[in-house]
Amino acid sequence: MISLVPNDEAAARGKANGIDDFFSRVNAFRAMLHNPHAAGAAYRMLDALLIHGTLSPIVRELVILRTGWRTRSEYEFCQHVRVASQAGLSEEKILGVRDPDSCAAFSESERAVMRMVDELLER
Repeated sequence: MISLVPNDEAAARGKANGIDDFFSRVNAFRAMLHNPHAAGAAYRMLDALLIHGTLSPIVRELVILRTGWRTRSEYEFCQHVRVASQAGLSEEKILGVRDPDSCAAFSESERAVMRMVDELLER
């Protein structure tokens, strides 16, 4: 198991590599900050895709939650339940990503997004 860089040290390494203070305290980044240069590169990619990307926050979170669920990434799924809720997704939709066809709350475009995730993972 990879150890986590202590919070204070992670904040210092993150700041030195252009990583937002919030992300420096996320466990995934605390592990990556053993290699600050690589962590900085990962942060810049995530910043471009997630923070400054063109997807709406709701679509972004549906993609992340569905991917986390389908890949059995408990960490990713659980981390994004809170983020998805803050983005405006209802509890019904958050839990609905487990079986989108059975969740009446989704619009057709939201179902299409989750089908796209499934197709990308399958192919």
